[in-house]
Amino acid sequence: MILFAEKHFAGKNRRLYVLLLYTAIYLRAFGTLIGSFFKKTGLPLLDGLLTYLGLVMLQFYWGWYRFSDENYYDARFFVVNAPLYVVIWITMLFFSGAYDKKISLKSILSSLLIGSLIIAAIYGFFEPAYRNSRALIVLGTLWSAISIVGNRYLFFSHFRRDFFKQGKKRFLIVGSLNEGLRTQKLLDAIGFNAYALGIVSPFELKAASSQFLGNINDLDDICRINQIDDIIFCSKDVTSTQIMYWMSKMGGKYQFRIMQESNASIISSYSKNDPGELFTYRIHLNLADPRFLKQKRLFDVFVCLVYLMLVPFFIILQRKSISRRMGDWLAVLKGDRTWIGYGKETLQDEKQNLPSIPDGVLTLSDISHAINKVNPSKEKVLGENIIYARHYTINVDVNKLFQYVFSRFK
Repeated sequence: MILFAEKHFAGKNRRLYVLLLYTAIYLRAFGTLIGSFFKKTGLPLLDGLLTYLGLVMLQFYWGWYRFSDENYYDARFFVVNAPLYVVIWITMLFFSGAYDKKISLKSILSSLLIGSLIIAAIYGFFEPAYRNSRALIVLGTLWSAISIVGNRYLFFSHFRRDFFKQGKKRFLIVGSLNEGLRTQKLLDAIGFNAYALGIVSPFELKAASSQFLGNINDLDDICRINQIDDIIFCSKDVTSTQIMYWMSKMGGKYQFRIMQESNASIISSYSKNDPGELFTYRIHLNLADPRFLKQKRLFDVFVCLVYLMLVPFFIILQRKSISRRMGDWLAVLKGDRTWIGYGKETLQDEKQNLPSIPDGVLTLSDISHAINKVNPSKEKVLGENIIYARHYTINVDVNKLFQYVFSRFK
């Protein structure tokens, strides 16, 4: 449009038109940036605001109920205590995966409880002037649970389904009879806890068939009448254009899954713009779960802080390698690398099946060599990689790091 204006307009009209076009472009870019920011932070900000307002109301109520003075607590509660409590609760919710697509009521309540225990633990270290009341911590925990679960129930339909729907989920498969049966077999193998309603044909049916619920042209009505939760498309029979069409048309009402033709895996997503997650009947990998990736990132940042405090000792003891080590430190802090990563000797085809994480400063094969004093075989490294991805928790990284450090002094 700008090139068109510069070519076909002249004088002041051209400059004005070009200025308006640039203004529209920058406004749209700014709006996209703001929209992306609130899409990622809107729910945590809403939770924090509701929790803070609840704490403010609770302190007025508790002051009136306990001390017959609604203004019993001074401004320090609003400025220090309440914001601190909110930050701790929201942080625990974040690391428990409460802001991911896949969420449970249990994870929200357990993270709030852990946050309250942390608040209670540090409460004793406060100056007496800031020790307002332990009752406010308890009441605040109850309020935060009610408000956080409540706003999801009222405003987010997929949370409402996950939290409160009883019984198994109901799903149907869109594909040919052979692919539909193969999909059901895979879901049984991975323990998919849902009820298979039937198969929808991707082709026009010449006559009614007891083997199919109908054809893909009636998919919307079939899902609505049968109260379907999940839709699984078989990529061998349903084109990507058809899949995108139905995901666009049916929006966030259902969870969409795609059965891959070339392997035994299913890709799952809530919308066409969501990259989704991978399920396989062989293993469930913790490192494919955003909650565990956040734990791993937390471990990396914490080790970076400890490492920074020990830099003076490294300068004295390992002066020649300090520049390389600081480069590793900076890469980990930026998220380009991680302190502990997969062994590099594994077969490339098998490594591609593992969840993606940054390259490690220390690899599992490095740690194995340091402990056993022999180079591990490719098969052993592959096994360690799979076990690491499957059973990862932050404690695994802590144990691996200590094992490596202690083995260096043997």
